[in-house]
Amino acid sequence: MATTSSQTDGLHLAGQCIRQHGIPNFPDPAIATSGPARGKVILDKQALIAVPVSVVDQVMEACRTALDQAGISGGPNSGVSPQGIQHLLAFARCVRNHGISNFPDPNSQGSFNLAGTGINSHRLSPAELAAARTCLPAAHGTVHIPPQGSGTSSVGQ
Repeated sequence: MATTSSQTDGLHLAGQCIRQHGIPNFPDPAIATSGPARGKVILDKQALIAVPVSVVDQVMEACRTALDQAGISGGPNSGVSPQGIQHLLAFARCVRNHGISNFPDPNSQGSFNLAGTGINSHRLSPAELAAARTCLPAAHGTVHIPPQGSGTSSVGQ
């Protein structure tokens, strides 16, 4: 999918706003060219995770208009917000710190791809379930533990 000049400008303006309002080294968002996020706006997750949640909250509020124009927040097809990604990353880091070392970071849609990890979100081991429950506050409501034994829900948004 080709990125138009106006898309590039919008992504740059969003990145510039984020940098000006508290995350100085944040790279411009980009449009994914491959994988499951192809054609969607993606953010540098590592740059977000390194910043305190309070700063991300302030930046997202200050840059709301620029982010909306770039297609980063708001609307059902825009994926998860930068703030949401940070909450999901905090949850993943917490779960790993609580003994589930193979728990993945979220993808750009805000889901955790558990394929190949040995983790079954519908049949969590007692240790996995304990870690997930302990770490729910870090997710600020962005993660829901599916009913165990069910096949209808998923971890993440």
